[in-house]
Amino acid sequence: MKIYIDGGCTKPNQKDYSKRLMIAVVTDENGTVLIEKTEQSGSNNIAEIWACYEALLWCKENKIDGVLLLTDSKNAKTWIDGGQCSKHVNDPEKTQDLIDKICQLRSEFHFGLAWIPREQNLAGQYIENKYGY
Repeated sequence: MKIYIDGGCTKPNQKDYSKRLMIAVVTDENGTVLIEKTEQSGSNNIAEIWACYEALLWCKENKIDGVLLLTDSKNAKTWIDGGQCSKHVNDPEKTQDLIDKICQLRSEFHFGLAWIPREQNLAGQYIENKYGY
């Protein structure tokens, strides 16, 4: 099974992160939204990793093993594959906590994480259409 993941923030140039709305979206291969969550405060990088975490929780709850997660975030892929985030991220504790949770889930079932161009990401298309991001 392939699952598309994407995350973003409204007002990405807003320096006060608390004034941003963070969005995480997960879709199936047909673009059907499986998860859509928002949370006040955050960054694009955290939202991307949060979307990955939410996708994995969904897979675990639905007993889906061997899933391929598709993301257009090279940062999220690098950090998740490496098990740690950059020291320059705006909220390293929150970001690292999500990465640690993803690594724990990785030990419970099999999944792959692959990069795709933005225009191929169905979750990203959904965010763009709904939120204008």
